[in-house]
Amino acid sequence: MFPAIKYSEKELLTRIRSTTDADMARALSAREASFNDFLSLLSPLAAEKYMDEMRTEAERIRRMRFGNVARLYAPIYFSNFCVNSCVYCGFRTSNQFKRRRLSIDETIAEAEILRKWGMESVLLIAGSDPRTVNLDYMLPIVKKLRTMFAYISIELHPQTVDFYKALIAAGVHGMTLYQETYDQETYKRLHPSGPKSVYENRIAAPENGARAGFYNIGIGALLGLYNWRSEAVSMAAHTLSIRKVNWKVRNQISFPRITPMEGGFEIPNPVHTEELEQMMLSFRIFFPEIDMFISTREPHDFRMRVIQTCATHISAGSRVNPGGYAEAEKQSEGKDVGQFTVVDDHSVENVVEGLKKVHMEPVFKDWDPLFS
Repeated sequence: MFPAIKYSEKELLTRIRSTTDADMARALSAREASFNDFLSLLSPLAAEKYMDEMRTEAERIRRMRFGNVARLYAPIYFSNFCVNSCVYCGFRTSNQFKRRRLSIDETIAEAEILRKWGMESVLLIAGSDPRTVNLDYMLPIVKKLRTMFAYISIELHPQTVDFYKALIAAGVHGMTLYQETYDQETYKRLHPSGPKSVYENRIAAPENGARAGFYNIGIGALLGLYNWRSEAVSMAAHTLSIRKVNWKVRNQISFPRITPMEGGFEIPNPVHTEELEQMMLSFRIFFPEIDMFISTREPHDFRMRVIQTCATHISAGSRVNPGGYAEAEKQSEGKDVGQFTVVDDHSVENVVEGLKKVHMEPVFKDWDPLFS
């Protein structure tokens, strides 16, 4: 569990399982949902009897706060070098494949393809290797990308406050970092070596980002590694903790489910689609104002459903290996190993069409540094 939580996991799960109809009525009618209401929304009772009511309430909140807008973004993977041994990840150091870090020109070429598709928001992602991910490499890329995109975010291994400040000065607006799992024993078992094996360093990174001054800070757990209800409670507590460090931060939450990758990792706690939806609806009701992301890890139909009720940001056309967009343009037969399996492989154009079919308004640009 998130270390600052004052109750034990057993106590919290007991409270969730003991939810009553009266608890659900209170949670669904509250002017502002409390943490206790959030626990009720995560309950088996909610899943059994109240999903329709939760969809209705979450959609009401989502439309009130964000209208019909669906914000699109895309990742750029620029390096798959990694010194960590995460047993579930395609980039892990023991996985034998040809590693690649894009040159600055190759990274810009990937960006130009995304701009051609209309993208204005980009997420820069890399494996964890300080030898290949450093300021000497990143600053020239960011300075070029800020002339091409309205919004730039990063998803890197934990960095120092000064590192983050340098990226902010160069043009980065936000950061995302998944804790993977908040259960410390599970974390240690799944991250046996490398810098990532230190639980405390990773959990501190989003708050360091808040201290550095990022406008947006996103967190999440890799769903399937541990009990999803426990992870949900920890994610909510972590979000509240980040707010205490810097009240100006705009919180963002992602809900990635682990997907099969090379190496045959067996998912220990599979999260079913209905459970993922319940989790997302609960977060929307408890956190009316936060940004919520749904990636191409999820099926197209599911993404089109939750973008109406709870999610605000949706990726499209994603490639999860360095140089993936150029490979797709060339219809290359051989490609590098990706970090995870893309489930929704619809093109940006198809995703836009899908959003319009469910009466959502696709938006590529909703940010301008001049107004930040």
